[in-house]
Amino acid sequence: MKDRALPALLAAALACALTVSGCRKHRGLPTQEKPASSAEKRSPSLLTAGPLQRGLAALHKKLGKPIKALELLVYPDHLMLQVESPKQPDHVLQYEYRDGKVSDGVPVELQGSGKLSDNLYALDNIQLDAVPELARQAVQKVDPKNGRVSYLILKRNLPFDMDVQYRVFVKSPLRDGYVDADKSGKLLEDN
Repeated sequence: MKDRALPALLAAALACALTVSGCRKHRGLPTQEKPASSAEKRSPSLLTAGPLQRGLAALHKKLGKPIKALELLVYPDHLMLQVESPKQPDHVLQYEYRDGKVSDGVPVELQGSGKLSDNLYALDNIQLDAVPELARQAVQKVDPKNGRVSYLILKRNLPFDMDVQYRVFVKSPLRDGYVDADKSGKLLEDN
C-alpha cells in the first residue's frame, strides 16, 4: 500500500509546488494601471502646427538665415533638412531635429550631373504653416478612415520643372498613396 501511495503523494506534491510557483510569478506584478504604451508616450506629431513651428525655429536658430534648402523631410517624430553649407558652397549638410534638439550637420554625398544651385530654394519663401492642413487633406484623399501620414518631402520638382513642391506620403492597411502640392500647400489635381 505504501508503494501505491508514494506516486500519488509525489504527484500531489508536484502539482502543489507548480501551483505555488505559478502564484509567485504573478504576485510580483503591479496592481496599478498598466504602463503607457510607446504610442501613448510619443510626443505630439511634427505634422501639427505647434511642434512643427518649434522644430523649424530650432533649425533656424542653429543655421541662421537665409537657408538655401535642397530638401526638407517632415516625419511625425523628426525633421531632416539638407542645406547648402554656408562655409563651403557646392557642399550640402544634413541636419536633424528630434526631441527638441538639432544635430550637427552631416555631409551629404551629391550624385547626378546637375548643378546644386539649380536644386536649391529659399526655405523662407515656402509656406511651411500649410503642412498641418496639407497632411489632413492627404489623408482625406488616400484613406480617411485608416490613413496616416508617414512623411512629407519638400524639394524642387526636377527634372520636370523648377517648381518647389510638397509630396505627402500616406500609409494605410487598405492602400498607400501620396498627394502633391505646390509650395503654398495647394493640392495639385493631377494626382
